[in-house]
Amino acid sequence: MSIAEKIVEVIERTILTVIAVLTVVVIFQEVQTILGSGTVKLADLFPMFLYLEAVGLLVALYRFRRIPISIPTTALFFPFHATRKTTSYLHKWAPHNK
Repeated sequence: MSIAEKIVEVIERTILTVIAVLTVVVIFQEVQTILGSGTVKLADLFPMFLYLEAVGLLVALYRFRRIPISIPTTALFFPFHATRKTTSYLHKWAPHNK
């Protein structure tokens, strides 16, 4: 392995480690938000699946040196997450009937 390949591998591993740490942080933030609200909604579970998928991809990359991208990841989880974010945004900013 050449020096350039070793440098690229170190950079890759560093970025993946940062992604892993940030994914764990966002998982804890999401759980804290759920516990703070006192209720668990279906919309709260969708991002947890995304985070689980991200962790699984990182583990697979470290273990097998390749990323197994699957159709359900892009075809199902990302639209669910987008729907959740849109719904949360609309609920937050829409006028509420009292």
